[in-house]
Amino acid sequence: MLDKNQRISADMILLWTSEPNGACFIRTDQLDGETDWKLRNAVPVTQNLVVASGNPQSLFDIQVCALM
Repeated sequence: MLDKNQRISADMILLWTSEPNGACFIRTDQLDGETDWKLRNAVPVTQNLVVASGNPQSLFDIQVCALM
C-alpha cells in the first residue's frame, strides 16, 4: 500500500486507488527527468472489485520482501 507523495524506486502495477474511477497522478522525474504529473489508471478489474466490496485489504494479500 502506498500513501500520498510516497516515492517508489521500481515499476509497479496499480491495482486500486481511493478515487472511484481508479485515477491517480504520478511523477516520473527521477526516472526520465520529466517533472510534469502523468495520469494513470488502476487495472479496471481490480478497481471494480474493490469498489464493489468496499474493503481493499480483504481482497489483496500483499507480501513485501527485499531483494538481495
